[in-house]
Parts: sequence; structure tokens; C-alpha cells
Amino acid sequence: MSAAAYDFRKAVGGGCYLYYRIVGDSTVVVTSDMDSVAAGQKMRKPVAIPERLVIPDEVQYDGTLYRVVAVDAGAFVDFAYLKSLTLPRWLKRIELNAFSDCKLLQCVVFKCDSLVAVYNSFAGCENIDTVVIATGVRHLPRYLFSEMKSLKVVQFDACNPVVMSDIFFGCTSRATLCVGDSVTLIPSQLCNYFVGLCDIEWAGSSVTNICESAFFNCSALQTIEIPSSVRYLGISAFAYCKPYMLHFQSKRPPLVATGVFMGVDPLTTVEIPCLSRGNYANSAIGRHFSNLTYPDSCHPSNVDIEVVYVHDTVFVHDTIVLFQNPVDKIMLDNLTPVDSVNEDLQEEVEEESVERDPRVSNLTLSGQVLRIKGASKMKGVSVRLFDMRGELVIDARIPRSQINDVYTLRLPDSQRYVLRFDMGIPISVDVPLQTIK
Repeated sequence: MSAAAYDFRKAVGGGCYLYYRIVGDSTVVVTSDMDSVAAGQKMRKPVAIPERLVIPDEVQYDGTLYRVVAVDAGAFVDFAYLKSLTLPRWLKRIELNAFSDCKLLQCVVFKCDSLVAVYNSFAGCENIDTVVIATGVRHLPRYLFSEMKSLKVVQFDACNPVVMSDIFFGCTSRATLCVGDSVTLIPSQLCNYFVGLCDIEWAGSSVTNICESAFFNCSALQTIEIPSSVRYLGISAFAYCKPYMLHFQSKRPPLVATGVFMGVDPLTTVEIPCLSRGNYANSAIGRHFSNLTYPDSCHPSNVDIEVVYVHDTVFVHDTIVLFQNPVDKIMLDNLTPVDSVNEDLQEEVEEESVERDPRVSNLTLSGQVLRIKGASKMKGVSVRLFDMRGELVIDARIPRSQINDVYTLRLPDSQRYVLRFDMGIPISVDVPLQTIK
């Protein structure tokens, strides 16, 4: 028994043709050029195929416009000269071995709105190094790119992604993800277990959300850069990554869901914009990471006036710039207890008008000795001294057995320093510190 392999063909230039089989009232699949198929007969290759093949979204035949919805099994198997492939918008399925063993194929462009099934379609395509996920793509099947062992560049331009989970799962080749300037959302689990991903490049500042597990266990990422446009990091977005540096571009830290940096070393360097240490220390980012640093472009004179406000767990109090001047006396007051601070409501809580606690702590700097008055009421409070580059110089703790009302701290030299208190209870500072001469 035999059956016709295709119903019509259309020229694609250079004397080459694509062959189509009608499968519905307005749908076709791309197939091979054989005239008939006997049981077990191997499909023949087309006579010619261009190096750059663009499968059209729609084709017209006999007065009817057909959408291209699938590529037949083996339709382009072992096409030795094919280097670039563009898949159409309405494509739903790519059947078994459709593009297998295309040894020179290097670039695949996915325009598919909702591709739902791919069956080992690119097996043996050993040189695919570039994948483009175009603007209109919304759905891609799991493990789609897992069989591509030579990926180097992924251009991600999808503006309204819906489902793209685990599409790079297990990819080990060292690759760069290039995020287009029109992208506003990185979908959940986009690069989940993309263990070869070593860099993320942001073309613009349009991304506002990086969703759940988007970069989970991308263990090859060396530097993680968060654009200034990002306002939200979803659950486990960067969990178990192993960067040596994180770089935040916005002075206002994004909202952070549970476990965003789970498994990431808390001592990882976190570079933040000038005059933003207070904002980050008060956020979940400051709770996880202890090494908040400024870029080299921040001159020390630019950070003399910054004030670090409290948050609900680490309780970083104020950042106080100490001058080696024996007449300086710095007073902390207007301390206000806060029962709890929810991250989502932190901004609103800080703006509320609340009653002030009458407690007052006094700091007196004389020569190289800092005296803290009221220390008997601050038992267990950490007193940390930083230089102007953010390096920890002293990490002391007022002992639980403190009886005297004054606790003294000797400064190592006559530089400028930043003093922080890590309090045992949540407090908030309504007004900046006042220096009394």
C-alpha cells in the first residue's frame, strides 16, 4: 500500500521547494518530497535546500490560506547544508527526528506562539550554538533545548511568556542569556538547572519581575546583575547559584520573596549604588548578605551623610560617621519599637507616625576612645565599626554581664569610620541623627 506524501509544494528561492500535506480545513504540515511511502520505506531528501531556511507562517494553495502547524517526522533529516532555521508562528509540533543530523545547523529561531511537542527533533545537530526565542513566543515544551550540547548564545525576546519551564534543563555548555530590551518578565523556571549558563546580559531596563526559580541552580553564573527596573524577585529565583559578586543597579532594592538566595554564600560581595547601604541593609538582601559594598566610583566624601535604618531581623540601627575630633558628641534618640515589619508593607510602616520611646543612648568620642552611655540597657547588642569602604574593622558585643552604664571601645587609628548597632529588638529611627557640638 502507498499514500501520497505531499499535496502541494511552494518555492522558497534558489530553485528549492517546501512540501506540504493538508491535515485540516486550514492547516498543513511540512513534509518530505517523496511521491509515496511504502511500509518501512525511508523518506527521501528534497533535491535542494537553502543554507538559510525560513518556514513561512502561512501558505496559500488553490484559493485557501493554510497555517503551518507541524513538521513531519524525518522531513529534514541529514540535510548537510542547512545552517540557519526559522520556525513559524503557528507551529504546534515537531515530530520525531524532523531535523536530526543536520551537522552544519548553527542557529534556530523560534517564532512559535505555542509550541507544545518536540520529539527528539534535533538529535545529532551537534553545532547548534545560537537559539532565538522571538517576541511572540508564549509556550515552549519542557527540555526543548536539553539535547543541544553546544549552546553559546540564547537571545530571549519573548514579551508575554506563559510556560517555559525547564527548557534548558541540564544544558552543560557555557552559554550567555541575552535578554531583549522589550522583555518585562523572566518566567518561572526559565533557566532552572541551566548549569552551563555563565552570564546574563540585559539589553535594556524593562524587566520588572524575575519569577520563581527563574535561575535556580545556575551554578556557573559568575556575576549576577539586577537591572534598576527590577521590582520583584520570586521564590528561589537565584537559589543555589554560586556567584562571586551580585550587582544591584537601583538605589531602591527590589522586593524579595522567600528563599531567593537560598544556598548562596552570605559572604558573597554585593555591590550597590552609592548612598544606598541603608536601603539594602533594611531589606531581605541585607539580611542574607553581610558584605554590602560600593563601587570604586563612590568617593568616601559621598557617603558621609548616609543613614542606615532598621529592619525586622538584622536590626541594623544607624550608620554614624565618626570624626576623630574630641569635641564631637553624637546622640541617638527617637527610638521607636516596632512589633513587626512585613517586607511588603515596609515602606508604608516607615512612613507612619508613631510614638517615640523615651530611651536615649549617648555616644562620646574622645581621641581614639568611643564611650557608649546606657550600655547596661544594651546587653548583647553588637557594636560594629566599618571603614569608609565598608570593611569590618571591629565587631564587638556589649556583654550580657554588663553592669556599668558606660561601655568603651578603642578605635585602632585616626581614620573615619562608620558605626552600626545590631539591636536585640526591632527599632525604627524617625529622624536623622543630630550631632551636638
